[in-house]
Amino acid sequence: MIDIVICVDGTKSQGYKNRSVENFFNSVQALPENKIYEPGPQSGATGSDWVIIRNKVIKRMDEIATRYNEETFFNGYQCTIGRRNDFRFIMIGHSRGGHIIIHLAAMMKYRTHFMGLYDAVERTDTTFWDDSRAIYNVDHIYHAIRDVTVGSRTTRKLNFGVNNILFGSVGFELAGYAVSKLMDFDNTGTNSGDGGEYVPKMFKTSHGGIGGDVLTHTLVSVPVLEPLLEDDSCAITMFNQGEAQMKKMELCLSESVDADRFIREGARKNGVRM
Repeated sequence: MIDIVICVDGTKSQGYKNRSVENFFNSVQALPENKIYEPGPQSGATGSDWVIIRNKVIKRMDEIATRYNEETFFNGYQCTIGRRNDFRFIMIGHSRGGHIIIHLAAMMKYRTHFMGLYDAVERTDTTFWDDSRAIYNVDHIYHAIRDVTVGSRTTRKLNFGVNNILFGSVGFELAGYAVSKLMDFDNTGTNSGDGGEYVPKMFKTSHGGIGGDVLTHTLVSVPVLEPLLEDDSCAITMFNQGEAQMKKMELCLSESVDADRFIREGARKNGVRM
């Protein structure tokens, strides 16, 4: 069995204190030349820069393919021709890295055996992106999803009608919608489009925490600017140092570990060697 491992991390992942995707990459047993790790997009929370990373991974996978007398592993979107019993593709991604591997899997001519998603989001545009993309061409999918009640990357954190306050009085509904979409990191990869096993589970930690990096302390929290700054939903701040926030921060740390364990256990259950 030839395991081919593709891992793509989340936005600005080079700044994470801990990276679950990279840790998975280091743990999985496969030939080093058949393993690919890419940091996530580095230029912000939205945009088309993910395509650069996707194309870079395709090039590296084509290099692997040539070693096994294959011209390429790709055949266009949702155009699979089946599987080769000697290949086993394993794909792992956090945040927009999850969006990238969903696209890669759909483009391949062979089915992916296992996909692990750490809170996959699309974020390709600030207003009108599709936030309910189905996953194609994958046999087993495990998706660790943040519970939005934690307040991470969501307008629910504000607990008041921020868009009405900012835009409602002047009737700028489209601008209000744009602000909401910028702040709300809606999940992608929320189901299988072709009957693959899909196993989601929610965790009470931040979006960054799902990827392995929980911000635990910061000076102040500014909810309106949070999508553009660090993910401070679990953090102790100068003005929020009470017992309730301390317990929330500790829970975020614990659930971050549990999210990683969930993906790894799903992988092991389906024969991934770690």
